[in-house]
Amino acid sequence: MSIIDYILCRKKAQPTGILRNYSGKVIAKSLGCYDLDAYMWNDKNTRPDCCPICHNTLRKIINQDFSVNMRNRDIGVTYDGYTIISEKFKNFCIEGKYRNLRVEPLKCKSLYYFEPLDIFGLDYERYGTKFIDKRDCCGSYDEIIRPPIMKSKDFFIQDDDFIMRSEYMFGSYDKKNVVIIVSDKTSKKMKEYGLKGLYFDNIYDSEDLKITETIVNKKIYD
Repeated sequence: MSIIDYILCRKKAQPTGILRNYSGKVIAKSLGCYDLDAYMWNDKNTRPDCCPICHNTLRKIINQDFSVNMRNRDIGVTYDGYTIISEKFKNFCIEGKYRNLRVEPLKCKSLYYFEPLDIFGLDYERYGTKFIDKRDCCGSYDEIIRPPIMKSKDFFIQDDDFIMRSEYMFGSYDKKNVVIIVSDKTSKKMKEYGLKGLYFDNIYDSEDLKITETIVNKKIYD
């Protein structure tokens, strides 16, 4: 095709996918944070937290030789799915009297591994969470993708100020982690406390959720 033909060619719209938009009653927030550019464990073949056969993450075990630069953040996550918090974040949890949290000190001064223990019920079926390739060796999945953004109808929230987690670890193979879920009130308290390096996304009430779909187009040349 010549330059003139390229300039004069006709554009036409082609559908490339469907964009889902969610609206409704927000009842909680998922807590997100940024990568720390580090691994808790460097060699997946010898990691004690993974299945020795398929190397999928099974549990969280701390590497006592691990060290990391938090870059002035109060929370971050390693590439292999370990959530790390600062002394300030730990103090926020203590002062707020949040219960059932795993806060384990690291070799790095004033840093801790962090994991809520209470489970927040999510609607995996309606949102279309995908459980891919279940292993016979340990019962884990190679991948669990599409974390739900809606509460399960069978789960009842008992408090308006909480820090909880998803039932499953999401991600692929040896790089899985839970989704941390907090109440709307808790997310506001975290911001007011001045915690850095975190962001929030909505968790909706499944009974009040509205989903609209938009076809996404792009222009191509013919």
